[in-house]
Amino acid sequence: MHFIIVGFVPTIIIVFIGLNSAEKVFSQELEKNFSQYVQSKEVQINTFLGLTESLSRDLASSCFVADKLSNKGVDDIDDINESTEDVGGIEGIENAITKDVDQQLSEYISSKKNIWKDFLSEVNIADPSGKIVFSTLEDAIGQEDNDLVAYFNSTNKSIEDLIKTEIIEKKEFNNEKVVKVSIPVVSLDNDQRIGFISAFYDMKLLEKYISGLSKNENNINLNQSESIETYIVDSRGKIFVSSFGNVDKKNYFEKISLNSYPVAECIQKQKDISGVYESYDKREVIGASICFPNKGWTLISELDFAVANSGMEFLEKLMFISVPIIFVFLLIIVYVLTLRFSAPIKKLTETAALISSGNFGVVAAVKEKNEIGELAMAFNGMAEKLRKYYSYLEEEVKKRTSQLSEKVEETENAKKAMMNILEDVEEEKKKAENLAKDLEKFMLAVENSWELIIITDVDGVILYANRALERITKFKISEVLGKKAGNEKLWGGLESKEFYEKLWKTIKIDKKPFIGEIRNKRKNGDNYIGLVNISPILDKEGNIMFFVAIQRDITLEKDIDRTKTEFVSLASHQLRTPLTSINWYLEMILDGDAGKINKKQEEYLREAKDGSQRMADLVTALLNVSRLELGTFVVEPEPTDILEMSESVLRELRLQTKERKIKVETQYDKELPEIKVDPKLMRIVFQNLFSNAIKYNSEKGKLEVIVKCDKNNIRIEVADTGYGIPEHQKDKIFSKLFRADNVREAVTDGTGLGLYIVKSIIEQTGGEIWFESKENKGTRFFVTLPKSGMKERSGVKALDVK
Repeated sequence: MHFIIVGFVPTIIIVFIGLNSAEKVFSQELEKNFSQYVQSKEVQINTFLGLTESLSRDLASSCFVADKLSNKGVDDIDDINESTEDVGGIEGIENAITKDVDQQLSEYISSKKNIWKDFLSEVNIADPSGKIVFSTLEDAIGQEDNDLVAYFNSTNKSIEDLIKTEIIEKKEFNNEKVVKVSIPVVSLDNDQRIGFISAFYDMKLLEKYISGLSKNENNINLNQSESIETYIVDSRGKIFVSSFGNVDKKNYFEKISLNSYPVAECIQKQKDISGVYESYDKREVIGASICFPNKGWTLISELDFAVANSGMEFLEKLMFISVPIIFVFLLIIVYVLTLRFSAPIKKLTETAALISSGNFGVVAAVKEKNEIGELAMAFNGMAEKLRKYYSYLEEEVKKRTSQLSEKVEETENAKKAMMNILEDVEEEKKKAENLAKDLEKFMLAVENSWELIIITDVDGVILYANRALERITKFKISEVLGKKAGNEKLWGGLESKEFYEKLWKTIKIDKKPFIGEIRNKRKNGDNYIGLVNISPILDKEGNIMFFVAIQRDITLEKDIDRTKTEFVSLASHQLRTPLTSINWYLEMILDGDAGKINKKQEEYLREAKDGSQRMADLVTALLNVSRLELGTFVVEPEPTDILEMSESVLRELRLQTKERKIKVETQYDKELPEIKVDPKLMRIVFQNLFSNAIKYNSEKGKLEVIVKCDKNNIRIEVADTGYGIPEHQKDKIFSKLFRADNVREAVTDGTGLGLYIVKSIIEQTGGEIWFESKENKGTRFFVTLPKSGMKERSGVKALDVK
């Protein structure tokens, strides 16, 4: 009993230290990712402000606005005839010219409102004294905007930099808040300030960003992201836009002024903060804030710290219950998230390919309520209209041909038929115009998509790129048009030559979509990882017309996955030492070092030792998996006798083959030379393939091992006569933690990591692996290695061998 206590005390201490380290890593990553979350909201707010500023400057630079403020046209009347005595005629001309200027200005403003409907609400134009001389709301004409005049007269900024953005309540819009952007208007002749223009914008787009409707781009590794409170506070401490779903809560904050820690830091010091602090309602929260000094705004995102930390508390309990359950659960989450992000894009790509080939009856089955969903709806609408259009044309052609054939001898009837055809052409023209409007909506959806969408010609020269290009790559659209996509001078050139050759072969030679991850770089030199989908668009003859590429920045997702893998490695490493200690003390007790034990006690202790050893094997496997996924394992090739290594592993497994009465047959190429491989890695490959062939073989079955040499490769075959692999599960056999249904019921022992490790080793060292199998008849695995051997690779640590 003394030895057990001495053994378990350090074990508990080590586990506690490991959990403490894991908690620190968890907290650091949580705070980092939370900062990235609020930064993404800052990007969206700046995008919104940039859009309003750009549109306002566009309005201010219009010649119609300048003509209105400078009374251009009216002043030119003096050139008509100074000597005329017909005063009434002069006034009539003035009124006509003024009316013409107002009409042109009104039509220009209306065209802008039609383009930006539901976004641009009102436009006011004021003279230098602040008097409104034109407005889209007639009641506003003649009113004074003295605050605006005082603001622009008090600043020392140049005319090009003058702009005022403010949040106001307009009684004309039911007292709802709107964004007012005001800019001076300068003369087209001498660049002198001749007035002001104020544009009023709807805040629904800003509310959508703040409310987190686009939150998928910032997965904070929290399933509590719906609990995050995000809001913007002005310089008075008043909230003017928020994500609060509770109406009472919104009304409450409109009546008070906040003076919480992030608000005070931003207003007094213009300082961004992040971390754990006390919120406005005395709760402990984790949050982050970003200041907008030029606007006097503070952007704040907060989450109850107890909610954020609940994941770590659950993790601590789960580690003491069963570590493997955690890994399975995390794997399921990653798998589901991968399907969630990639499946809609894949479906949309397949639908686009079918539509491009002329199959207008296909429907994109994408149900996501985001930009991809809107894009899918546009695709479906376009396909349906095209299908009806072509069907209608075919029916009309048949109908008109029949009518003309029957009435060819009747001239009068022929004229009537011609008139009918002309009417139909007019109707088709209207339908074509409606289709053009639908295509315009489709282009708006593409232009505002969160994913980067690029269209190139057959040589990869960029013909079109949406706005997401500037957000993801930091290049301006004007900088990339007419240039080859993904070259070293833009965002490409980080992958190997073989990677790009395979990409071009897939889309240009095979004419198939290419889907995969790619490393790119931004204009500022930062690298990022994109999930890219490139599809060739073919004409009816099967010739490539152009390429469409859709790319999503998954750098944050990859960082989260890497964090998960590092955590698995840390946890596995911390568990290894206590397991070794447990095995050692159990061995000492079984050997009698702690006193004599009876048979029943020995039976229990051996069961405990077997279970502990299985756990140790699982930890070893998990450590190997994490090193393979992180790419930190070492490859140290040296001349090795493959045949001797095969025989050595078979000798190690002789007891298992004898217990199950497995007959072992070997066929070796005696002229096989030594090849340069890493002995540890090669032994892991043999151990997993041989042990699987024994474990999942039938009683009195056969194990066949073949090692031979062909022209360029060393080929290894390992075959058994056991359970085989079900047909519907063959595509999953190399997946992590996967075991086929038939063997899981028959053989309960197993981790599902062996074949995943073997495949990772073989493929990352230049080889290939595949298999052939029939259920209940056995399986044959094939491994090929180049004669040149494995490629040397530097790393942190070698993989562990059992």
